[in-house]
Amino acid sequence: MAKGLESRSAKMPMLEIIITIGIFAVASVFILELFLSANTLQNRAKDKSKAVVLAETIAETVKSYEVFEEAAGDLGLEKTVGRITQQKNGSYEISKIDESEDMKDGIAVYTGHFDENWETVKEEDTYSVIVIPYEEQVQGSVMANYEVYIYRLKGYVSVMGEKDSEELYHMSFSHLQDTKSE
Repeated sequence: MAKGLESRSAKMPMLEIIITIGIFAVASVFILELFLSANTLQNRAKDKSKAVVLAETIAETVKSYEVFEEAAGDLGLEKTVGRITQQKNGSYEISKIDESEDMKDGIAVYTGHFDENWETVKEEDTYSVIVIPYEEQVQGSVMANYEVYIYRLKGYVSVMGEKDSEELYHMSFSHLQDTKSE
């Protein structure tokens, strides 16, 4: 009988070790999520800061040119004529149309693409900028208005997987265009 008690008491430490390892495994999942969340918050803050600087650069560059198309060319923005529809996630989809088609619902949209280092690239990569110019008459002058949207196209990493694209920054700005009298 004494031998049976010894084998039972020998199994108890093994069971305690297995339970302890299980508890640490469950706790480590939550700790890993905290580390990933902290990293994601840091990356998101860096991205938002870069997006603000990019939007301000676009605004100042546009204001320094007399013709928007010249500023867009200097910024590396490509013109797309199309219809804009807002998606459920807040992003905008541009349906291209031929400029010769009926422009009733179409507008000119300027887009630019950036890689993970915020360097300009030709195709969609990590970040994207959309500039929507429009004009309106204000007391006999022309007011040029612009909407600037900056998106991160690749989501941030999470334990649950990569998330969808998100809008990093949106800015509207206007300036009164010089009207030259001849």
